[in-house]
Amino acid sequence: MCFLVLFLLTGEQVNRFAGEGQFCKDQFCITLTEGQITAETGLCVVIPCSFSTSDAFTSQHIVWYKCEQNKIKCADSDMIFHTNKNKKVQAGFMGRVSLLESDLSKNNCSIIVNDLRESDSGSYQLRVNDHNLNQKTDGFTFSLRANVSVKGMRKTHSDSSSTDRGTSDHTDLHCSWSLLWICS
Repeated sequence: MCFLVLFLLTGEQVNRFAGEGQFCKDQFCITLTEGQITAETGLCVVIPCSFSTSDAFTSQHIVWYKCEQNKIKCADSDMIFHTNKNKKVQAGFMGRVSLLESDLSKNNCSIIVNDLRESDSGSYQLRVNDHNLNQKTDGFTFSLRANVSVKGMRKTHSDSSSTDRGTSDHTDLHCSWSLLWICS
């Protein structure tokens, strides 16, 4: 079970809290987990994330990308999630990624990736899109990224007697999460 505490950011400075990285540029701020998030194949991972934008910017869509760490900016071909369901995402991520909170006005950009594969390891980058007065899409891509490492599931139990009979124990593991909201 994952507990998530969200922080809203203001200002244009880099601030650090234990386990979380915050970055602000031109009134666009993001909070992500610092370091690497480690998970096991077949399970899920939550990438905790919150953001804030300038008052003149109204968030219309959230876009998540997964690309190699050495890329400065992920490309459209790296898109794994878009709140506009008409946008094409990588086939391998279809139906496996969702926002924890669908109301963008709450500035929660946290996602959950289900049914993890080792190929899901990589760098995850967020973009927030808006529509300007000319009805053209405008947006901001945050440079701070979340890094996820997916490893094969650890074997924790072995029953040689069931293996000898040609059967094995099978356990279905399901992912769950909940949000911890702290309000003042």
